[in-house]
Amino acid sequence: MTDALAGTPSDGIRHHEAPSDVATTVELPPETEKITPLRVLVVDDDPLWREFLQTYLEAEGYRPVAAAGGAEALQLLEREPCAVMLLDLRMPGMSGKDLLDRLPAEGAPRVVFVTAAPTEEVSAAMSGGPHYYLPKDASPAELLLLLQALEAH
Repeated sequence: MTDALAGTPSDGIRHHEAPSDVATTVELPPETEKITPLRVLVVDDDPLWREFLQTYLEAEGYRPVAAAGGAEALQLLEREPCAVMLLDLRMPGMSGKDLLDRLPAEGAPRVVFVTAAPTEEVSAAMSGGPHYYLPKDASPAELLLLLQALEAH
């Protein structure tokens, strides 16, 4: 029913129709869990450990890449930066500490030492900046919690 004086429906709300040349619906993109998965570089000379971390991280929705040593890691970082680097300290050739010293000051990934090295050696390597540490015998759940915390900040 229309109110004759106001020319509006009796509910008191003025209703307008969109012109025929104006779209009245908007399509939204489908929801995704993560817009861009976090790229994680795994640097370790142990091939079984690298493979385990890659498989685990990929299953958890991350985008892992791996390097067998420091030189390979630097090459990978030149091609495509990463957000986080899981780094072993004790590797032949270029050690994890040597690799850390060669990272650029700008745009360097956040470093998580995942190593079986003694705590004193890890502490010395971490003295140059805000880095993180997990022993190699830490559970995968602990690694996941740390990555989630780093991703949130």
